[in-house]
Amino acid sequence: MNAPSIQLKPKSQRSYIYLVSKIAAAFLNLLSIALFTRILDVQLYGNYLLYSSYVTLICSLLFWWHRLSVYRYYHKYEKYSNSYLKTSIYIYVAIIIILFISGSIIYISPLSHSIKLLVGVCIVGAVLKSNFDLNQHLLNISRQDSVFGINVIIRSLAFILAGVIFISYFNLKESGLIAAFILSFLLASLYSTHTIYKGCLQGDFRRDIAHKFISYGFPMIGLFIFDYIITFFDRLSLAYFMGSSTVGMYGANFDLIKQILLFLMIIQSFILYPQINKAYETGDNKQLNKLLTFNLNIFLTVFIPLSLMVIYFNQFISEIFIGDKFTEYSPQLIPLFAVMFFIWGTKIYHFDYYFQLKEKTHYPMLILGLGSMLNIGFNILLIPKYGILGAAYATIIVYFVIFILSVMISKKLIKIDFKLSILIKVVIFLSLSIAAVNLPLISELNAIFKIMIFLAAYSLLTLKYNFKELKPHLKSIYN
Repeated sequence: MNAPSIQLKPKSQRSYIYLVSKIAAAFLNLLSIALFTRILDVQLYGNYLLYSSYVTLICSLLFWWHRLSVYRYYHKYEKYSNSYLKTSIYIYVAIIIILFISGSIIYISPLSHSIKLLVGVCIVGAVLKSNFDLNQHLLNISRQDSVFGINVIIRSLAFILAGVIFISYFNLKESGLIAAFILSFLLASLYSTHTIYKGCLQGDFRRDIAHKFISYGFPMIGLFIFDYIITFFDRLSLAYFMGSSTVGMYGANFDLIKQILLFLMIIQSFILYPQINKAYETGDNKQLNKLLTFNLNIFLTVFIPLSLMVIYFNQFISEIFIGDKFTEYSPQLIPLFAVMFFIWGTKIYHFDYYFQLKEKTHYPMLILGLGSMLNIGFNILLIPKYGILGAAYATIIVYFVIFILSVMISKKLIKIDFKLSILIKVVIFLSLSIAAVNLPLISELNAIFKIMIFLAAYSLLTLKYNFKELKPHLKSIYN
């Protein structure tokens, strides 16, 4: 029995570290989009995006169920932390062995050299990316906050620097960006692996923990495959019907809005989900209700106005962050993507918690299974008719259907004290903030100043009239 020797940091300190590291990483990721959409043409950038989607497919098939299981049960086995770590690593290594055996079979097959090369590069990228993702989850739950933050920045910064050098100096184009992708995850993994894996030597392999991982996580492979279809089938369909150039244009706008909206949701998740999980495992229903209520209120109070801001100032945002060759459809795509990510983020980082806590993973699997079939059908139907916008239409329809089903089912699993008054105030404050930026003198100002006025007006109204309903939950969480 190995007791952990970790000194817990105050929640406020942990939040500060996560906030700084995630904001820095989000800024670097936005910078990478701005740089690479200017030094690569749409076809080459599209080829890179297709490669990253293939890497994600491998991760979906083999690695993500394990990562989620490790994250889910840490607090249950926290007093056996070293054994828990060793068991998780042994399972991870076993997955890698299976993956490389599969790759070897493909290598000796009669497939073309180019396909074999692509498969090999995708396998290497998937192993390194999955290692980075697993390390970040383990660093989070084990409170290794400084390493977590530095690792995030190393990954993002290495990708930019290596990409610029490979493309501009060695003239490697999309292969240079792929090489930068692999190198960035390699460097980040090298930095964090020693910190993570050293506890492995002190623990024992636990078959009961392994069985818990497999029984909970393995059935989720189907869920992750469905999620992959919903997330990436639009790009694969665009490549098939319209070529990789369209994928580059579509993906650049998609990733831009993803970085703007989802990075704050991810910060919130990393801070709140371990606390939500711990409250559930310890039977503290009062605290669980407070945490879940606060989580939903934050989505309404913060992410609705952010999504609206992105929609309202979409032209300015696309001009700043995307190269001119990628902005032809930005006025139509960005509003759709903003709505899409708000819906998707609320589902993933709030309502999916209900399924995870109750271990009712068959519900999201059924929901995403239906969504994946709808996504395939809508993409095949709409892309030939509406082109690049057809892919966006298909995805947002599917996201909305999945969101509604998730809300309807999850509400039956866990009840929270939600107050409609917060949503009503959000709508009123947003209306007043939009009116403020359209006043005669303000409407003539630069877009940057208008964004600042919009955010200032909304923030002041929220702090004045809405914060009193959020404050009790906030005080409870950070006390």
